[in-house]
Amino acid sequence: MTRDEITRVRVRWALWLALCLVPVMTAVPAHAKKKPHKPEPTWAARLSVEQAYTDNVRSAQKGPQEEGAFFTTLKSRVVWMPANNRWRSHEDRWMPSELELTIRGRVFADFSNRNTVEIRPRIRYPLLGGFAVLSYGYTPRRLRLEDLEGGDDVTYSAHRVGAGYEHKFGPNKVFKAAAGVELDWDEYDATERGRDAFRVSGWGELRYRVHPYFIPRVKVKYGDRDTRAANYDRHEWTVLAGFDSRLPAGVGFALRYKYQNRDYIVDVPRDPVFGTNTNFGRTDDIQQIETTLGINVPWVDGLRTDLRFKLRDGDSTRTSRIFQVLEYGIGVTYFLPN
Repeated sequence: MTRDEITRVRVRWALWLALCLVPVMTAVPAHAKKKPHKPEPTWAARLSVEQAYTDNVRSAQKGPQEEGAFFTTLKSRVVWMPANNRWRSHEDRWMPSELELTIRGRVFADFSNRNTVEIRPRIRYPLLGGFAVLSYGYTPRRLRLEDLEGGDDVTYSAHRVGAGYEHKFGPNKVFKAAAGVELDWDEYDATERGRDAFRVSGWGELRYRVHPYFIPRVKVKYGDRDTRAANYDRHEWTVLAGFDSRLPAGVGFALRYKYQNRDYIVDVPRDPVFGTNTNFGRTDDIQQIETTLGINVPWVDGLRTDLRFKLRDGDSTRTSRIFQVLEYGIGVTYFLPN
């Protein structure tokens, strides 16, 4: 075989080898750029029912208006996590991390005019290493807590819009800080339009996971409430402190202490339109202690028994607003399998 023939054979083999390697070489980067498999959308849901008793359904001062009542609370919570809180493609970044809907209804045995329902949707978006949270709360109808027996029912609807941000930091993310603002407004019956209110509040919260057995937290909130009738204008301070415990065998315990100060800022004893300002010079101090205990039922997956106790004590410069309420209940919660 001549030198020219050998050269032609080598060129032919080189071209053939190149043709065979091209699809392989082009397939490698294509495979490397292939998007990882996205986790399937997941969801979580739970249903709970509680039977409870309060010894002062009207939060009335000690006397004939202080009356006990049994009530049942039904609550459902559904959370959909479109990307399961994991990696999300560029096209999916508009999707929230969580879409949550909570509905709670309360039915009284002997005070049907106090039955109520609350609807609370919430959205969480990933942002700057944390989460932006948008929420809304709506109560279509609620009886004023202070209404006395024999008087006309005064009802209102309540709305709340909230926006906040939460972020975990520190070694192993043991700290969680959150802050936000809330806008509330109440719409009363036509006979009580002077109580229509609008409130702007700001809050901040810090949680520290010292140990699963001890997770303390504290929250501070301040708000200004403005109403049609100056008699109900007030500043509000709220401090909430407590801790959670995640104990062995699926036992959970929580303790909360809440202090609220309401300073009514009406500056004249009488309003030219709405009459006497009964809240002139009024200040309220309300304290509350609440404990909850949850115990998993060992022979039923996803079922938990809940025990709750709450003591609420109100002091005021207006004697008709001094009260004490004791409330306790027992219930069950079922976590649906997903």
